[in-house]
Amino acid sequence: MKRMKYFFAVLLILVFTLALSAVAFAGNQGSGNNGNNTEQSVKAEEKANEQAQKAEAKASEKAQKAEEKASDKAQQAEDKAAQQAQKTEEKTQKALTNNEQDEEDADDEDAEQTKAWVEEKNRIEQEKDAIESMKDQLEAEKEALELQYEEAAANGDEELMASIQERINELDEEINAYRVELRAKIELMQQVMKKQYTEEELAAMEMLSQKVQNRRGYKALPVQNILVAGGNVKFDTPPVIKDDLVLIPVRAVSETLGATVSWDKETQTITIANEDTNIVLDLANQTVFVNGVEADVDLPPEIMNKRTVVTLSFIKEILGLETTWDEETETVELILGGA
Repeated sequence: MKRMKYFFAVLLILVFTLALSAVAFAGNQGSGNNGNNTEQSVKAEEKANEQAQKAEAKASEKAQKAEEKASDKAQQAEDKAAQQAQKTEEKTQKALTNNEQDEEDADDEDAEQTKAWVEEKNRIEQEKDAIESMKDQLEAEKEALELQYEEAAANGDEELMASIQERINELDEEINAYRVELRAKIELMQQVMKKQYTEEELAAMEMLSQKVQNRRGYKALPVQNILVAGGNVKFDTPPVIKDDLVLIPVRAVSETLGATVSWDKETQTITIANEDTNIVLDLANQTVFVNGVEADVDLPPEIMNKRTVVTLSFIKEILGLETTWDEETETVELILGGA
């Protein structure tokens, strides 16, 4: 009996010892897992910090570029406004000088009418240029703000986004208001340009326009839709739209620029010559040569209403005259003093 008791006692001690060993082993395993988890957490935190630093550096770089671009845009708008103001002053002086020369050969009444016409034309030109300059400045500011909005959106700054969007909306309203004013000034300029033509000349122009309208793919524009800044050009045939390109008579513009224009009926060529440029329009072969070298043109010159017409790009690139085209009002502007 004593042996049995002794045996059970030993057995209990062994079981207890094994239980303690199991508990110790489990504790060691848990400690190892906790160590691994801690190391993984540190690595994840380091990676997150590194990504945050990269994102912050990238956002800072983009913000700096946007600020530099906005500054450049503002400076360009300011420079353009100053240049336009200087050009307007030069246009006024040049136009007055030209018309003062004309007045010597006109009677007093005609001279006064011409002077009044020039003053009215120049006044409206100045007002139109001032409006256009303000519109350009606002558009430059809007473009800079749009870049800032993109940066704010990338950074998730909703408060800044809302503030920028509010200013952009205000600029849109101001820009649209200036567009309305600009359109009104263009209409006034058209009325002024029309005043230089007599009723007989306008009636003849209307007949020529009807002839153009009867040709498929052609559209005649009112002659007053050619605005001339820094001087004056008077046409005897209306401008035309063909294949979405505006065509205007080349002789009147060339002679206003001081070039001589001659027509060779036998060879079907027109020669435009000034001090350093000789331009030949070969109508038979539909080619153009500048100082003996063939030039690329978007549309060959052609005869219309007994006048040779060319595109605005020809006027700009070959004759060297600055031009603009407003599709909304279908208005051409030739800038004699801005080339």
